[in-house]
Amino acid sequence: MDPRAAAAIERLTGVAKDAAERCLRAASADDATRAAIEALGAVDWVAEGEIPLPSELTDEQRDVATALAFRADLGRLPEGAGIDRFRIPLTARNRRQWLGIAPGVLEQVDAYDRGGEAASEPRWRRYRWLHPQGAAPRGSIKEALAELEPTDRFRAYVELGLGAYGLHTQDPELQSLAAEHGKALGTWARQVADEVREHELPVPDDVKAALLHAIVAARLPSSGATERFFVLDPAHPDRNVAFVNALAPERREPLLAAAAASGVASTAIDAACTVLGAFPYPSVAKIVGDRFADTVEAARAGRHHPALDAQIDARQERLRKLAADRPALASALKRAVEAA
Repeated sequence: MDPRAAAAIERLTGVAKDAAERCLRAASADDATRAAIEALGAVDWVAEGEIPLPSELTDEQRDVATALAFRADLGRLPEGAGIDRFRIPLTARNRRQWLGIAPGVLEQVDAYDRGGEAASEPRWRRYRWLHPQGAAPRGSIKEALAELEPTDRFRAYVELGLGAYGLHTQDPELQSLAAEHGKALGTWARQVADEVREHELPVPDDVKAALLHAIVAARLPSSGATERFFVLDPAHPDRNVAFVNALAPERREPLLAAAAASGVASTAIDAACTVLGAFPYPSVAKIVGDRFADTVEAARAGRHHPALDAQIDARQERLRKLAADRPALASALKRAVEAA
């Protein structure tokens, strides 16, 4: 148990203490979540309204929150209840940021106009005011983010993309920020990647790509996080090659094969084609070729559509060129090349 969580539990009494300790020692996520719900209820945690500022918490509430900040798998129970019934950040990482244990860019204070009144609050509170849950937006989070320096804006987009404070803002600017400032952000990106990997947090593909882009730009060594965030995008061929190069050589073929075999067939095929020229693995080409041939057979069996036919023809021509330019791939791509 983390010493900070242990100290917080030691200060608690009664039901709150017992439940918080059971939460951290529970063998399963469900048991931990039940204990967390009990602990929050024991200190009268708010179930409606806004997530409170840490300064608004009672001593008991802060100690329960500190304990829960070191249990990563709290969520929803099979019967439907979960800690999301309370106004508290939903991931352990975000709870530590919120409490000031490991503050980040969203916990820095902004002075802003709050409906005609001057306010000075953490950025996350400002952004939640701009986009209140269950109500019409009062303003643009993107415009507020534009006030930040580029590296802080990148960090903020990543945190929001990870769902911090219930905000799930996504924006294409994240990728351009990664391209322009990735080198300066690599160490931070690697730290975030390791944290979300350790706690198995869900990570959207655009956030994966942005973090990996920064890690690669900073020339940091490959790691488990690099592999977990490996993603290919047909719109970014040069970046895809850089991502593959960042992998340990022995991991490139299996990870490319996994990428080629997963997701929507057309997207996976187009993405794989951006790297097959530089990394001509027959096993990957066979997966791509077979998926393409299966797609052709399914399309031809149904009603013809001119736009779909044009896409299929363009994709097949690309595969034919790959087979011609890379003899090692010719056999693997044979079914695709010959698809009617």
